[in-house]
Amino acid sequence: SIRDLIVRSSNVIIVGHEDMDADCVGSAIAMSSIAQSFKKNTIIVAKTGGVEPVINDVMNRYREELELRHRFVTINEAINHLDDNSLVIMVDHHSASQSNGKELLKSAKRIVIVDHHRRKADLDVDAMLVYIEASASSTCELMCEFLPYLSGRVSITPIEANIMYLGMLIDTNRFRVRTGARTFDVCRLL
Repeated sequence: SIRDLIVRSSNVIIVGHEDMDADCVGSAIAMSSIAQSFKKNTIIVAKTGGVEPVINDVMNRYREELELRHRFVTINEAINHLDDNSLVIMVDHHSASQSNGKELLKSAKRIVIVDHHRRKADLDVDAMLVYIEASASSTCELMCEFLPYLSGRVSITPIEANIMYLGMLIDTNRFRVRTGARTFDVCRLL
């Protein structure tokens, strides 16, 4: 379903939560790679809303390599790219109040949510597709599980894989909580 929505979109805009952590950044990068594999102009809102210090240091260290494959923008730049056929994908959150793209979500007509947090009773986003899997260790785990269904189209670089692994490592408290066989299968893939 996500693949079909991406294919039928004019472009893809990925938003995370405020103060993006490693899982949020890793899943945004993975989703960007997925969308780009379908030749879609893809941007990630990451220059607005803040980034946690640990992942900010990682992003700064590998900025040149990351910017060769991904386009990081402010919320205002993202709004300028929004049209009626844009697909906005929320990763690692499902609440507009937590989003680093609040203004974008108000105007977007096509929204998808991919998250691993327990669903709140009052979903404040009108999404076309909601994929919330609370049993997953992280949103990076969910993104990795999408990859086999995309027929080998998506390439993940070693730097991107390390960021995704870091997201899983932090969200599981070094694989001590919320882990299972699927978590380790994804680690093997990364």
